Amino acid sequence: MNVALRTSLVLIGIGIASYGAFLVLTRFGLDQIIGLAIWLAAAVVLHDFVLVPVVTLIARFAFGQKTRSLAEPGSAGSGSGFRLIPGSRRLAITRTLLVAACLISVVVVPEIVALGRGVANPTILPGDYAHNLLWLWAFVVAAVFTVLGVGLIAARLRR
Repeated sequence: MNVALRTSLVLIGIGIASYGAFLVLTRFGLDQIIGLAIWLAAAVVLHDFVLVPVVTLIARFAFGQKTRSLAEPGSAGSGSGFRLIPGSRRLAITRTLLVAACLISVVVVPEIVALGRGVANPTILPGDYAHNLLWLWAFVVAAVFTVLGVGLIAARLRR
């Protein structure tokens, strides 16, 4: 990626963030801004001290004690200075699918629990969240096995 493109993307990002900050400051009261700041701080703490350690432990359990990086120093042809390690695409796709499904599960499980308790207004939680979560996990497992299976077949054909 060349310098002009990077600079323009940074400037666009700064512009969008500035516009968002302007909207927050002009449309919300002080108590709402403080609530937003607390929510954002809690999101950072949850990410850094709960989500990352849990995902790291799951990755170490699922992929072995030494999880390797997906890139190594070298020539990527695009000037980035990194290249993908052979076979790492399959590992990256597998990790991405599993992490995404876990994150969606974290969001959906409280809704399933709330449905189990019952709601006064049936339009608040109208979906069949447990059924949809099972379908999500079925898709993720099938996709992981497909990606890993195709990788194994391709590796055997190369030998």
